[in-house]
Amino acid sequence: MYIVGHYQFSSSERKMSALTYICLIFLVTQARSSPIQPKNSEYRLPDGAVEVNTYDIELTLKSDVFETNQFSGVAEVVFTNMNETNEIKIHANKMTFSEIVLETVDGTQIGLQNGGNFVIDSATDILTLTTDTSLAQGIEYRLRFTYEAELRTNEMYGFYKSSYVAADGTTRYLGTTQFQPTHARKAFPCFDEPFYKAIFNIKIRHPNQYRADGNTVGTSVVDPQDNTALITTFAPTPRMSSYIIAFVVSDFTCSAGEEIESGIPHQVCSRDEAASTREVAVDVGPKLTWTLEEFTNIKYNESTIKKLDQFAIPDFSAGAMENWGLITYRETALLWDPLESSNRYKQRVETVISHELAHFWFGDLVTTKWWSDTFLNEGFATYFEYLATAEVEPTWEMEKQFVIEQLQPVLVSDSSVNSQALSAEASTPDQVSGRFSSISYNKGGSVIRMVAHFLGAEGFRNGIRKYLEDNKFGSTTPADLWGALTESTTVLPTSVSVIMDNWTYKAGYPVLQVKRNGDDVVVTQERFLISGTPEDTEKWYVPISYTTSTDSDKFLDTSPKVWLNPLTTNVNITDALKERDWIILNNQQTGFYRIDYDDNLWEKIKIALTQTGFDGIHELNRAQIVDDYYNFARAGLHSYSSFLELIKFLKADSSYYPWYSAFTAFSSMLQRTGDEKIRAGLHEYIRELMVVLYNTVPFNKPNDDDQIYTHKRVLAVTWACNLEVKDCIDNSLAAFGTYRNTATRPDKNLRSVIYCNALRHSNDPGDWEYLWEQFGTSQIATEQVTILSALGCTKDDEIRKKYLSLSINSTSGIRQQDALSVFSAVYSGNPDGVDLAFDFLLENYEDIYEYYASMNSFSNLFSGLANRFTKKQQTDKLSAFIENTPNLPESVETAARGALSTALNNLEIIEQFEKELSQYFNVGSASSAEPARLGFATTVTTLMVLLYKAF
Repeated sequence: MYIVGHYQFSSSERKMSALTYICLIFLVTQARSSPIQPKNSEYRLPDGAVEVNTYDIELTLKSDVFETNQFSGVAEVVFTNMNETNEIKIHANKMTFSEIVLETVDGTQIGLQNGGNFVIDSATDILTLTTDTSLAQGIEYRLRFTYEAELRTNEMYGFYKSSYVAADGTTRYLGTTQFQPTHARKAFPCFDEPFYKAIFNIKIRHPNQYRADGNTVGTSVVDPQDNTALITTFAPTPRMSSYIIAFVVSDFTCSAGEEIESGIPHQVCSRDEAASTREVAVDVGPKLTWTLEEFTNIKYNESTIKKLDQFAIPDFSAGAMENWGLITYRETALLWDPLESSNRYKQRVETVISHELAHFWFGDLVTTKWWSDTFLNEGFATYFEYLATAEVEPTWEMEKQFVIEQLQPVLVSDSSVNSQALSAEASTPDQVSGRFSSISYNKGGSVIRMVAHFLGAEGFRNGIRKYLEDNKFGSTTPADLWGALTESTTVLPTSVSVIMDNWTYKAGYPVLQVKRNGDDVVVTQERFLISGTPEDTEKWYVPISYTTSTDSDKFLDTSPKVWLNPLTTNVNITDALKERDWIILNNQQTGFYRIDYDDNLWEKIKIALTQTGFDGIHELNRAQIVDDYYNFARAGLHSYSSFLELIKFLKADSSYYPWYSAFTAFSSMLQRTGDEKIRAGLHEYIRELMVVLYNTVPFNKPNDDDQIYTHKRVLAVTWACNLEVKDCIDNSLAAFGTYRNTATRPDKNLRSVIYCNALRHSNDPGDWEYLWEQFGTSQIATEQVTILSALGCTKDDEIRKKYLSLSINSTSGIRQQDALSVFSAVYSGNPDGVDLAFDFLLENYEDIYEYYASMNSFSNLFSGLANRFTKKQQTDKLSAFIENTPNLPESVETAARGALSTALNNLEIIEQFEKELSQYFNVGSASSAEPARLGFATTVTTLMVLLYKAF
């Protein structure tokens, strides 16, 4: 499953650079809120009780299904009983049973003691059936359910209803599914845990104006009892888990592409109005599949699923879902318009497709045994979404983008004392959902990338092939993966299993402390925490690559030269600095750790960065230096002023990667203070620092064929406009004026910047209304999302309140899945948006809670706001809300208290942060305590002359 927010957009398109820290930290801390504990048998099916063989499922959707929102079903499961028992436990959710029959496969019926009163435990979703006589060990039984269930309308899980408005203005409906991780039980009774694999035979009766699609090839015939209905029967599936079953009943049309293999068709399906935007997905699907086949040495057609369908669903809670043979996506993750959608969205489409296709091998064919080890599915999918896309799009530098988009953000979130390990127990549905976090995705992918580099390309590939071949159609634990990789190499200090034990079962990661000792370098380690004290036992096997000033192949060799192990206090790199100026560890940031040097070594690096060509220091290591040092300042290991001094090398740097890391840091810094003098000083500092960068990517000089140039241009222009650079603002206003006057949309890659800044600087409410109208009439999902983000940039309070109200109005045209993005657009669009959105939340929490309940987004909303609090008045108001609001729902109170705790901790940090920056920028009452800084007033060029306004 691809989680929305997992992909790191540029700040202009989704304001993600400012939100990266918030979202990822929240995902990790929320996961931790359910403590790691032994398996809770109340929520889990009994270990080893049954072996599931087959399901036969027949669903009936009557002609009025989208009016009644009801369907009926008959589900028959054949299983082998593994232990003598008189009890069967199976999952089901909100079903009404008219009959449940248990019999042997030869037809001998077994009596049930429930007396026709079959009650599902509403907390655990477990239906317990008690038999009159004991079930014998090793015997096959057939359990048949006849039932009615809901086509869900208040959530996007299980079998649920979606809709869209067609070109003729009519509302069209469809039924679609989202079963991962615990929602198949909402469509049919099943053993709904990933370990219980079975063959599924599925048949759907449905009105004949719709098509039915499933995991396997379907054949439709007219229902002999009703000529207005069709019966679509799907071929048997391979042995697979319940969570990757899927079906869609819709009036969609499809575009066929090149076959995956002979006789294995590939098609992309959507509402017909979006047909012209399917081309990229149609083209890239087979290419990515072939790339993954070559790496894994397992063909897609090795299973009995003889097709590959990709469906764009209008209402979809996740980003995408890897249902075997029928992958489902949000429209923005599958459909791309070459004239209207940005390069960033094209990259998102290709990487999300790559992520989902990788799940064929890592998730579908070989499945994690239980959700505690979700990284076995999602970590590999995250790793291959970049690796496979890099093969298909070699000029996109996907290997480099991985560092700034995946690795660096999760280093931030994993530095919390409350973060979870890659493998952490989960039992309840909420705990299971918590495992779908940045730890399983970003950290999982980053740690796998580290393993690939210390094993080497051939050893890693051979080990992965063995892992897949040994376990196909089965389920695995981390021990199976590390064991297979152990057999693929011998050039390690110990087995892969031993090396990876702490990386798998311990939370966090190390910071390496590097100190000079004559010509030698001594390296030690401890867990890196933003706050708190690490334990002495928190150590890892750490692969260390490094480069010195005299190395000819600077930073190219990412294999480890030395290892730091948890059993010794340090490792000594002999003569590392003999006749050399500097040393930098972790070539191209392939290892999952940070590096802090002693003062002497930091000074040497600082000097090197000011030399021509940065003395050969790789752009990814420059990005690493920026990201590491900023987080050392956050942790109190170094000062913010020394950080601002160190990164002055960026004045001469036009590389995308170090600037991406720098802007992420600047976003975090600006978010930490409401002091206008400090913000003004920081704005001026950034403006001067980025003069060269901005001049390398002029506002009106696109080069859409160059992906990295385009990313850099969007990043630089976004920040220039946010910092009120006159050239940027003038160009944005002119482009928006042309848009209003001629209906010619602006540059597709700068569109979000132009929309946002036009509204931010507008005194005409008609500008907002015009863009809102464009949102309502657009048939392009990426354009709609871009507009939703920009609409929050207005400074008009009444319009912002109106916009927030529209986000919780089901008739507004804003889909429920996008409602949270409206709030984030308002509170991140302008500094004063935080208080406005916060007041709206407190005044309307009941309506918001009801609207957000099915999206599990209420906690995210509180957290996103509280992470931007900079004043005691804000925390006082939140505290009063918690204490004085009667009948506050438990989940709301929990979310509010968690947000309050975070905000109070932030205020303590902000106080020290503002004191330091007041001194650095020599503002307020603080005296200057740091050495000379940038000469702002004398060196700002005419291009950069501007007035300070809110960021």
